[in-house]
Amino acid sequence: MGKYLNPIGKGTIQGLCEGADGQAATANCEHRVVVRLNDGTTVKGVMHWHDSSPNPTSMPFLPDILTVRDESGDVIATVNLAEVKAVFFVRSYAGDSSYQEMQFFRERKPSSLWVQVWMSDGEALEGRVENCFRLLTAPGFWLWPTDGIANNLLVYIPKDSISEFHVTGVGATRSGQITADLTGRNARIR
Repeated sequence: MGKYLNPIGKGTIQGLCEGADGQAATANCEHRVVVRLNDGTTVKGVMHWHDSSPNPTSMPFLPDILTVRDESGDVIATVNLAEVKAVFFVRSYAGDSSYQEMQFFRERKPSSLWVQVWMSDGEALEGRVENCFRLLTAPGFWLWPTDGIANNLLVYIPKDSISEFHVTGVGATRSGQITADLTGRNARIR
């Protein structure tokens, strides 16, 4: 049928597809997908799209309209990405409901993320941010610097002012709260 997504990926689309000979193909390949929509509908099929991202080391965005085909190439569904709960790139369409996925933080949720942030002007900051949904949705976030002796106790960073953001680690606390000691020398975790 063509080239499918290699089940053991490396975090980028480049090199994830394999040809019949096992050699890496281009980012222009077919992927077995299970598309789950917000209304509970599930579509299973093959999705083909070409990664036209200018940065081959990053995962590309999906197109606004997904075209899912059957194995013979006939269109099964055309789906608006805004109506999608998630697109699962799968090894096979038949899942194993008895399989227990490995989860590292099932019992204890990380309360903070250790991050590196590069500002648009080139300045780099390191510190902890709260691990919560607001980190994804809010226009900015609070950063507790890692250097306890430096002058900065707490920094608010608007997302429009950053050029790069990398999570370097996770942290768990007893109470799950990060607080800033604005009268002392550094931020602390309670």
